Amino acid sequence: MKKIYFHKILCIMVVVMCLSLLMSCSAEIGEMTETETELETVFTDGMGLFAVISTGSAQFSAENDVEVDGVMYHKVTDTRFPSYQVMRKALLKYFTEECTDKIMEQSLYRDIEGKLMVEGEGKGDNRVWSKAKLVEYDKGKNTAWFEVTTPNSTERYNAEFAVTEERYYIKAVTDTKNQSALYN
Repeated sequence: MKKIYFHKILCIMVVVMCLSLLMSCSAEIGEMTETETELETVFTDGMGLFAVISTGSAQFSAENDVEVDGVMYHKVTDTRFPSYQVMRKALLKYFTEECTDKIMEQSLYRDIEGKLMVEGEGKGDNRVWSKAKLVEYDKGKNTAWFEVTTPNSTERYNAEFAVTEERYYIKAVTDTKNQSALYN
């Protein structure tokens, strides 16, 4: 009788342990780690800023136009970017210095006589970048794949990150559909 009683208690304990283990595992399924959350935030915010800078869509005024070498430039009035250096510094929060230099070189923005100016083709409409969703993260290679859903499509991007003691920085971004870098 004692053996049967002991066996039943042992079985109940095993079942309880298995259930508690299952409950703790199921709570973690779908939850992002702190690293994954940080990567998603850095990518979303960084690429949002990249979208504004790469398309020339920071707000500007056509009142103080300046022509340089046959190209018309407008004064940027977007309060987030009072100068070229402030715009560059904003990028450095998310991108490596090398990436930031490439983005700024290819942008429509210039420092002309101490003022942040945008080439005449700028959009001036503050484009919005949708929140990116982390799809996969390869910790060993410091690469991640993201999906960005826009009203017209879902786009996938591969991002390579540089890691410092403080945080993650975007090192390179590739549009997976076209297999092309967003900046060269």
